[in-house]
Amino acid sequence: MQKRITKKLFFSLFFILVCTAMVQAQTPEIAGVVKDETGTPLISATVTVTSKNDPQKKKSALTNTEGKFAITDLVPGSPYQISVSYIGYKTWSIDNFMLKPAEQSSLIISLKTNAELGEVVVLGYGKSSKRNLLQSVSTMKGKDVVEVPAATLAQTLAGRVPGLVITQSGGKPGKSSSIRVRAYDGFGPAKPPLFVIDGVISDQFAFDGLDASEVDNISVLKDGASASAYGVRGANGVIVVTTKKGITGPPQINVISSYSINEPTIQPKTLSAYDEALFQNDILKQINPTGYLSDSRYYTNDEVEYWKTHNVDLLKKYYKRPTEYRTTANISGASDKINYFVSGSFYKGTGSFDNIDYQKYNIRAKMDAKITRDLNIGLNLTTDIRNDQKPYWEYDYDNDDMPDLYKGLLTRGKMAPDYVDFNGKSYPVGTLMAWHPGEVINGNTGYNRKKWSNYQAMVDVNYNLSSLVDGLKLRATYANYTRHDFRKTLNLPYNLYITNRFGDNNHLVGDEIDFTRTKQRNDGNAINETYNAGSFYQLNFYINYDKSFGKHNISATAMYEQSETNNDAFNARNQFVLSRKLDQLSLASSDPLNYSVGGSEFDDGRLAAFGRLSYNYAGKYLVEGSFRYEGSRYFIPSNRYALFPAVSVGWRISDEPFFKDKISFVNDFKFRASFGMTGEEPNLNADGSQNTTLQWEQYYRKVPGAIFGNISNGISLGAYPNADITWAKKQAIDIGFDASLFNNSVNISATRFMTKRNDILGDIGASVPTTWGATYPLVNFGAMESKGYEISVDYRKSITKDVAFNAGFNYSYAVNKQVRINQAQNIRDYQNQLGRPQGGIMGYIATDILRTQADIDALPPGYTINGAVPKLGMLNFRDIRGATSDKPDGKIDVNDQEFIAKYSSPPSTYNLNLGATWKSFSIDLLIQGTGNYYKMRAQVLNSAQWLTQESGSATFWKDHWTPENPNGKYPIYVDEGGGGSASTFWLDNASFIRLKNLNLGWSVPLQKNKSAFKSVRLFLNGSNLFLLKDHIKVYDPEAQSLVSYPLNRNYTFGVNVTL
Repeated sequence: MQKRITKKLFFSLFFILVCTAMVQAQTPEIAGVVKDETGTPLISATVTVTSKNDPQKKKSALTNTEGKFAITDLVPGSPYQISVSYIGYKTWSIDNFMLKPAEQSSLIISLKTNAELGEVVVLGYGKSSKRNLLQSVSTMKGKDVVEVPAATLAQTLAGRVPGLVITQSGGKPGKSSSIRVRAYDGFGPAKPPLFVIDGVISDQFAFDGLDASEVDNISVLKDGASASAYGVRGANGVIVVTTKKGITGPPQINVISSYSINEPTIQPKTLSAYDEALFQNDILKQINPTGYLSDSRYYTNDEVEYWKTHNVDLLKKYYKRPTEYRTTANISGASDKINYFVSGSFYKGTGSFDNIDYQKYNIRAKMDAKITRDLNIGLNLTTDIRNDQKPYWEYDYDNDDMPDLYKGLLTRGKMAPDYVDFNGKSYPVGTLMAWHPGEVINGNTGYNRKKWSNYQAMVDVNYNLSSLVDGLKLRATYANYTRHDFRKTLNLPYNLYITNRFGDNNHLVGDEIDFTRTKQRNDGNAINETYNAGSFYQLNFYINYDKSFGKHNISATAMYEQSETNNDAFNARNQFVLSRKLDQLSLASSDPLNYSVGGSEFDDGRLAAFGRLSYNYAGKYLVEGSFRYEGSRYFIPSNRYALFPAVSVGWRISDEPFFKDKISFVNDFKFRASFGMTGEEPNLNADGSQNTTLQWEQYYRKVPGAIFGNISNGISLGAYPNADITWAKKQAIDIGFDASLFNNSVNISATRFMTKRNDILGDIGASVPTTWGATYPLVNFGAMESKGYEISVDYRKSITKDVAFNAGFNYSYAVNKQVRINQAQNIRDYQNQLGRPQGGIMGYIATDILRTQADIDALPPGYTINGAVPKLGMLNFRDIRGATSDKPDGKIDVNDQEFIAKYSSPPSTYNLNLGATWKSFSIDLLIQGTGNYYKMRAQVLNSAQWLTQESGSATFWKDHWTPENPNGKYPIYVDEGGGGSASTFWLDNASFIRLKNLNLGWSVPLQKNKSAFKSVRLFLNGSNLFLLKDHIKVYDPEAQSLVSYPLNRNYTFGVNVTL
């Protein structure tokens, strides 16, 4: 399959290069290049040539990736008007332009920024020019990542947007990333922001389903004033996505196709069978110094020698290089009457092992039609279908990181073969294995398959009433979204075969099977099917008013929103599947006691009103106020509605005479400040999934029981209801400035923010008397604060006619503080988390390994380490306090723990992007970094301490303490004395700097009028290429843990063609 895909890619490339040689007759034309004030080429600027003799005769073209255009088949000697337009820039035009016969005119056009409009930023229920923006909003263009292959859109955003923290903890294709806006100031793991796609409120699942080729721009609403437009759901920030639409001009077809190969960024290494044997022998010598030679667990010389040449690395054996294939195609165009954009994309990614596969299909059709002079109707249809498959392993609990399965491969001992052959058939060996990762990966134990089908239709009606009231417009939108989710799992038992043993202590595994000792590994024998059908609609009505009265500019929006959600779920399970090939519910057990069915349903709905009023005087003094009034069913009817206000102000000091007359290098300088209130409903779990429980209403549970020996079901009360439940309320203040310098070649933005969230819903069980006899309800009692700052600097400059350069730097710092939390009242000061950031790591402060007898002799009499008598090679800790005293008590126990790290998630994030073009060549790179946070290294990679052959140990354990190696880096004991407990010894500094992305491009030179293509661009792209700073070394700092599915390094070759 991989070869076929590669062939298709190269045949496509060959076809493209051949077509560039197509020759057409030469006729008079107007060609040229369009650039901005800094000399940077403008992509997709609209160039229109209109005949002065017949204004109905028009020809249009869009500039390519180099800013170039060409319009052919013109009449020589005829006058033309040429106009060039681009969003955010003043339209350039020239009148009565004359062409001579067979003339090819070449123009160099420089567009100037429109100070009144500037770049448009999409906000909640509206837009704003970037120049007049008063809130903290970061933006990114879809074209910036359109050539980056990724299974989810979130992966492409990492490190590109200030204030947006994206963590990809694993490399399985299709795995969702963790997304956080600034510092999370709620309880528990950070919850994702709200997602809005084309004005429709959605979720991260729908966001991840988008392909970058259909995205026009993304806005991240970070402050309270911008997020307050979404009221009770805006507390965690909002990500607003606007998809592409057609651009004025003739039809344009764009195709991007790429093929990628991946490899792990860092894969933890484990000891060979030989080194593992030596390590275990060293431990045994310390446990039994006088009798270890007669201990049956000791590896004898013949066994150790055997493992010098026999080493079975299951991770290496089962690993396969992941691949990615992505193709996108779209056609777009627009005229005075109609605007259209139709796109489709396909993505396929394979995993690091067999039977891991993810596919995604996207289709979008977007059209806007001008029905009358004042009436415009738009239709936006979209669908995405996703298929996911992976091996079924009961103890991964459907986690896409596959932590237990991957850990099983990584930690599996290397002392025995995984399969032996007998009579031409391979049998899984269970001599040293309790379970067999190979059987799981090969699919012999079943599968885990998922399929999602998502459809949305949206109608957008706009009516311009300016003929009645100048500046007045009406708008109505209706969107209907349907999601179907089907999941099927098959779990089968399998046999493990026992072979002969040999060696002086019988530790070596042979290849002779004793079939009488065959054992069955049974983690379940069942087939499960789950089906979810969800539907959602959103109805909006808008009244918009924009009017200027001299230097007074007013903009107003009023909006009504109504939405409902319905979901139905059904699941069935049957046991004792006869065969993998008979994987149907009806073909399993016929005994009613072995199968079960279940189901659920829920409805949700909400009403909201929103208003915004903006005013500015000559663009110098700016003020904006807004509110959202919203009701939610998650609160008792009498307390269901809330008001979320916001206000923003700005002062363009650069327009003041005392400033602009004296500081000429500053083109624009604006101070801004904002205040806003947002909220959070109690309807999200930590992973962002929906929690439909109504906390204010009594609910009941079905519980099994027995009556007179017969099985029966009964009803049990759930948690005690809380009728006073309300939303968490968040107040946010932002203060900052935006500046443009040196003819707009340098842009700077800086923001300082402070937030406080009150009435956070949480469990107060730790502070409730134990005499309370019921399950205590969740209560709005918590309070958290956060603060931080952000700065971004962007530079763009054309050095010469052929050389342009751009650079950008973003830095964000955001931390939180616990103000009111659930903790017992009688805790000691060192345990108190009030005033501390959430997610702090508590553990012991390690001093050193006890290396010599002198180290032990220096300890106080009766000294113990977590109950163990001190031994050579054991890790020691600082004695800080006792059970009832804040002074050392001569022993190490839980009372000696401290907060050893403030942050377990990065408070500091930054990125540097650099780009340059030279003629038809381009290079763009992104460097991403994080700082000031830590991880506790998992201790599962030291199996030698258990003296077992089934599991292995990490390579770094090779440098362990022994009497012959007293300066070893690692202790020999981990189980005794709490040596493997959380401590500064195992605390890893997870800060890193990574070359996140590198893109090299070449635009194939095309002769004017001699090619069927407008542009052909070949590109090489690399992601997660290498770490410039890495403190951990043994595993990737972004990985969830030492033993989680690894992140991937990606190499991509692709072609970007426009016709």
